[in-house]
Amino acid sequence: MPLPSSRLPWIDHLRTLVILLVVNMHASVTYSHVGDWYVKSVQEPTLNAKIPFILWQALLQSFFMGLLFFVSVACGLSARRSVLRALPFDRPRVRLERPDVVRVRALDILPRARRMVRAD
Repeated sequence: MPLPSSRLPWIDHLRTLVILLVVNMHASVTYSHVGDWYVKSVQEPTLNAKIPFILWQALLQSFFMGLLFFVSVACGLSARRSVLRALPFDRPRVRLERPDVVRVRALDILPRARRMVRAD
C-alpha cells in the first residue's frame, strides 16, 4: 500500500498557474513596450494597441507576486526542519546563485550604459 502524499495538489496547480502568469507578464512587457525589460520588440505598438496590455499588466501586477510568495511559504512550511536549517549552507546553491546574480546585474547595467553613451 503506497504511503499518503503530503503534497497538496491545489498548491501545485496554483503554483503552475502563477508561474504561467509571470511568463505572460514578461512577454507582455517585451511586446508592448510598457515597462522596462532587457529585450523589446523592434516595432513599438500604437497607443490603442498598448491599452489592453496596460490593463492586463496592471491586473497581473496587482496580485501575482503576492500570490507567488504565498505559495512559496505554503510549500516551505511543509518542508522538514532539517532541510530548512541546511538551506543557508547549501554549497551548490551558493555556487549557482553568485554567477547568476552577476549575470543579471550585467544584463541590467550594460544596456543602460549603452543607451546613455548613445544619448551623449
